[in-house]
Amino acid sequence: MPPRATLQPEPTSRAAAKSPEWIAGPTGLKIGNMRITADMVYVGPSERYAHPPNNALIDPALSIGFTGDPTGATLSYWSDYSQIDPRARRTYLEWLDGGRRDPTTPIGYVFLFFYGLERRLIYDKAYGEAERIVAEVQHLLDIYGSNYSFRGYAGKLLEVGDLMRDVHVPVETSLALASNYELPLGVRVRLGKRLRADEALDADDALCWAIARPDIYLRTPASRCFEELQALWAVRFAERFPDGLKVKTPKARISHVYRAASGNFSADISINDLPDIAVVSAPVAKLNDLLSSCTEELDPLSRMLGRSPDARGSLAAAALAPAPLRQMAGGSALEACLAEIASHLEEEETRLVPVTAMLNLLQLDAPATGKMAVPLQRQMATLLELLDYGFEPDRRYGAAAPLSCDGKMALFRSIGGGKLIPDRPEFLAARTMVDVAALAALADGVVVPVELESIAKDLAAVPGLDEIDRLRLLARAKVVLEDPPKWREALKRLGELPEEARRRVTRSAVSAVLADGRITPAEVKFLEGLHEALGLPKDDVYVALHRHAVADDDPITVSQGELGAGIAIPQDPTGAAVAIDEARLARIRSETLAVSEMLAGIFAEDQPAMEKPAPVAPVEARFAGLDARHADLLWEIVSSPLARSVFEERAREIGLLPDGAIETINEWGFDTFDEPALEDGELVYIGEHLLPRLHEMGVRT
Repeated sequence: MPPRATLQPEPTSRAAAKSPEWIAGPTGLKIGNMRITADMVYVGPSERYAHPPNNALIDPALSIGFTGDPTGATLSYWSDYSQIDPRARRTYLEWLDGGRRDPTTPIGYVFLFFYGLERRLIYDKAYGEAERIVAEVQHLLDIYGSNYSFRGYAGKLLEVGDLMRDVHVPVETSLALASNYELPLGVRVRLGKRLRADEALDADDALCWAIARPDIYLRTPASRCFEELQALWAVRFAERFPDGLKVKTPKARISHVYRAASGNFSADISINDLPDIAVVSAPVAKLNDLLSSCTEELDPLSRMLGRSPDARGSLAAAALAPAPLRQMAGGSALEACLAEIASHLEEEETRLVPVTAMLNLLQLDAPATGKMAVPLQRQMATLLELLDYGFEPDRRYGAAAPLSCDGKMALFRSIGGGKLIPDRPEFLAARTMVDVAALAALADGVVVPVELESIAKDLAAVPGLDEIDRLRLLARAKVVLEDPPKWREALKRLGELPEEARRRVTRSAVSAVLADGRITPAEVKFLEGLHEALGLPKDDVYVALHRHAVADDDPITVSQGELGAGIAIPQDPTGAAVAIDEARLARIRSETLAVSEMLAGIFAEDQPAMEKPAPVAPVEARFAGLDARHADLLWEIVSSPLARSVFEERAREIGLLPDGAIETINEWGFDTFDEPALEDGELVYIGEHLLPRLHEMGVRT
């Protein structure tokens, strides 16, 4: 702090007063056995029967302790100078003499001084001193405002002081307005001016009114994410009230009762020219509904910040924030991630990126096992979608083996992450065509650029596909062609299938590539490669094509011919609609799904064969949301952790794939507890904090 002399004028000395008086400026005073310099205090002999009593009155005749009470241990809640311990009087007078700026001073001494300020301004009606008193209260608030009680009382005195000075500083919309037992005077004045001017309330006015009302409760997501609430409220308010919120002006005018912090007096304060919004209730239900809606939208972000306060400004926060706030929630981390991902693509539509590099970029922890669990893949997909990128292989858009951290993924730019409807016949046929094309390209174990170009050209010619379909399928082809060893193993497994199963693959593949009613030379080449991989004669390709052509009674274009001049075909004068062969369409869909399922089984990771479990009578599972087998497996682990090998053996005994069982149970855990239920490693176990809850849920009554 600057020297005291630079803050206040030089003190004057005076003799002890014969009656209580207000010391406005710095004055030298003899109080008991002390000499101090003080200002803005009442000094004089105590008035035994004064009403209301003056708690802040300093009586020079009262004894002063030789030692102080720096901790305020002897102070009561409502202190009175005439009643406090002599040691407390010494500490209080030393604080006054020191300039009242020591932040370590107990709040009880600050309140004792504050009692005098509010009495002078409100009870004595010293409006001419309002400027100086308000400035002093603001100084005290800056130093001791961390105390909730003092902050509340000081804020109320400042509101009245501003009115007395005719200085109308608008109350800011802040969290401090919440939890009042009445609508604060400053809010009533702010909104009263709006009503007097016949102006609609804007978003900030409406939020100020909503959170300041004592009958509206601010829930945890709104208080924990208050800045985000303000931003989201502005967006949603504009959507619901594009012209602002019009409030009918009430006849009642502002009448306020100031209740002193000392508890010794109150005063009525009226502002006759301002309508009182405190009596208005009609729009409150709409505001409460909007506040609840915004709070619900912020709940996922709030829960994450409750667990990880340092996550604010991270990509994870951006992913959980409502859509209008994602840029705000992600901050610089989001901008840096966008720039880095864009640098990966450069001028290419799709590009292969190491999975580990993408996890690091998205601030996600790579699993120790190398395989990505479904929840982690889902989290990565959500982050990429908010960044307007899609990737392959994405299990939501076609069966594929789980992503591996030591593998690669194909990234492409698309608004919203390239979302589409995966079970459309056109997309299913094109996806199968891509898989078959990749099989043919990999039949010789070598992939050349022209083969990918051929797939891209075929995709461009398939009817019924839009740009998002084409991008995703091209990315799928890149991923497939990137990993020849795995696909050579798939080709080997294809060749080991029984002959009937191999022929089913070829029949379904032919149906898939004929789904658009045409076949190109490139597609014939793909089918030849597939037959070669299956160990079937290439001539079977043409036999199969001919058989389909005869069965469907439709022409098949094997190569494009030169079109000569023709004549226009007149339209059907009857206006009859084109007939659709529903039976053929259904068969094509069925066969396309068949090849997709067949290829999915071939391309999946090897899993040990299991006998189909015998059908059992339905029983009620221990854990709601889990089937009986997964629930019983989880209950075993609740009872005791299992070694990974024991867990795998037990899962197979009840007809479950070990990795799939863990994914299913952990997905249930995310839905139930917002976190995985199982920890996977050499030991499969449950976190200590979840055990009591799971045990309580699993005990059969």
